[in-house]
Amino acid sequence: MGKVRRRAIATKRKFTPRELAEFDGKDASTPLYMGVQGIVYDVSESRHFYGPEGPYCNFAGRDATRGLAMSTFDSSILSDLDAPVDRLDDLNGTERATLEEWVEFFAGKYTPVGTLVDPPAAPKKDQ
Repeated sequence: MGKVRRRAIATKRKFTPRELAEFDGKDASTPLYMGVQGIVYDVSESRHFYGPEGPYCNFAGRDATRGLAMSTFDSSILSDLDAPVDRLDDLNGTERATLEEWVEFFAGKYTPVGTLVDPPAAPKKDQ
């Protein structure tokens, strides 16, 4: 695939993984969002794929990056909502190439609505 120019992010909202989870499509009156390599996309137009009854519903309201890269749609691949954003350091060359194809697909098809950020660090307990 050729390089696809990414659309500018109109809304500069920052989503933690837990905040992104609120946009999982279970409430039909809210948008359906999905994270791909740090960018949050509005995938509402493809609710039939990513919504509660869709084949990729486990990615709705989540960072789908690792699953897309590894070509697995199993929900066990998803990160904990309170963990830092997955840095993907352990992906191999094939997985990185697969991910780049998905990144180009999402950038060309869906509108970016924000970015994915780490949750705030938990306060340290006194020892």
